[in-house]
Amino acid sequence: MDGSVTSEDEALGLWCENLPALRAEAARAGAAGRLDRDVARVRSGGSVLSAYRKWLATADPATWRTWSEPGGVAMAGLPGPSPVGPVGTGSYRCPVGRCGRTAGRDPQGHPPDCAAFDAPMTPDRR
Repeated sequence: MDGSVTSEDEALGLWCENLPALRAEAARAGAAGRLDRDVARVRSGGSVLSAYRKWLATADPATWRTWSEPGGVAMAGLPGPSPVGPVGTGSYRCPVGRCGRTAGRDPQGHPPDCAAFDAPMTPDRR
C-alpha cells in the first residue's frame, strides 16, 4: 500500500479489504479504541480517505505480524476424490454502494464480508 490513493472510492475498497487484518494489528498494538473511533466516523459518512491515510497508507503488510501457521500445517486428506463439489461462484459488491470493490467467495465457499460497514457484501447482478 502506498500514498497514491486519491479517491474516496478507491480508499473505501482498500479500507474494507484490509480492515480485518488492521483490527488484529491494532488490538495487538493497543490501538483498537482509536481504530474503532475511525471506523465509526467512516460508517457515519466521514472521510475514508483520511482514515486510509492514517491507518493504511504508510503500513507495509509485509511487516504486519501473523499468527497463522504455514500452509498445510495440521491438514490431513482422506483417500479418494473430494466429496464436496464446487460452491457458487460470482462477484459481490459493496453492500451500501459507496465503493467499487468487488470480491468472490473464499476457498470454503463463504460470501465475502464488507469490513468497512460490518455487513455481508451484496451479490453483483449487474
